[in-house]
Amino acid sequence: MGAHPLGSFVWPLVWLSLATVCTAAPNQATSPVPSADIGRAKIELVFSAMRTQSVFAPEPRALLVAALEGVRSAARAAASSADVETPSFAGGSDAAVNDFRLFAQAAERIAGAAGLAPEVARNAAISGMLAVTPDCSTYYFASGSADPRGVPPASNVSEVRTDVAVPELPTALLAGGIGQIAWTDFSTTGTLSAKAAMDGLLAKGARGWIIDLRGAHGNQGLVQAASWFVPSGVLWREVDRAGKATNIEARDGLLLEKKYQLPIAIAIDGMTFGGPEVLAMALQARGRARVFGERSGGCFGRPVQVDLHDGSYVGVTSLLYTHPDSETKFNNQGLPPDVRVASDRAIEAAAAYLLTVVR
Repeated sequence: MGAHPLGSFVWPLVWLSLATVCTAAPNQATSPVPSADIGRAKIELVFSAMRTQSVFAPEPRALLVAALEGVRSAARAAASSADVETPSFAGGSDAAVNDFRLFAQAAERIAGAAGLAPEVARNAAISGMLAVTPDCSTYYFASGSADPRGVPPASNVSEVRTDVAVPELPTALLAGGIGQIAWTDFSTTGTLSAKAAMDGLLAKGARGWIIDLRGAHGNQGLVQAASWFVPSGVLWREVDRAGKATNIEARDGLLLEKKYQLPIAIAIDGMTFGGPEVLAMALQARGRARVFGERSGGCFGRPVQVDLHDGSYVGVTSLLYTHPDSETKFNNQGLPPDVRVASDRAIEAAAAYLLTVVR
């Protein structure tokens, strides 16, 4: 029997068909894991800020592992068991770009399989990253949500404005001529408000100051306020991520005249955050004030704000404020008072002290 005229052509087709069937079957049995939008660009902005600007210098790999775990947690909260293996991140700054790409691919697969909305996955990833360095000055404000710290956005404005209305601070003249000022405004007009409050109390015969910082927060006008009562020298130190300390000194020409230089007692509590803590530390360290109440909130960092361009922003702690005469750090620990009393008794204790020292 002779050879089929198409034999040399048919057999390759048969083998090709069999090979196609054998290789296609597994793909037909296993559907690919869907990917989802997770807001990759915004997460990358936060990742970049944390690894290049955070005073705590977190490891890039730790940030990405935590971000991925955040997405996993969001999937579990959505009653999904979706998961992928954690990529083998190389770690280090040189590999950061590629490591982030691996993270994003893994996070997108989890989010897709779990059906997570983009903002849910994004918020979970960012929150996970920030939790690597838990700190009062490191925070995430998601668009449409309340600020987690209950305070306005941080500002890079350092000067004290004089072209806006100055709000009045609550004051009281206590027995013995003790002037109490609830200094709750540490905005760009805060020092103007405090100065006006002192003027009003001096006119009533004040002989000593209680600066009530309980529940106060903000970061403006600190050097000016401290320089009102400290003529010279270091007020505090600012320490950056490289460990370099910069002395912040009292400014010449800001010391208030003699009538303002009365004995000072400061009241603080666990809700005293940020600038008010730094002011209390400076006046305490320079021997200009005695502090009463409870340990403060422990927010001795200054954030750099990263805009995510949708109404969201993150604050990344870029430096720490420390004691002027030592390396003592109160960040995340709080400033201890000289006299520890319950918050609601701090004014009473401060007034009793001042009555022993006023002239």
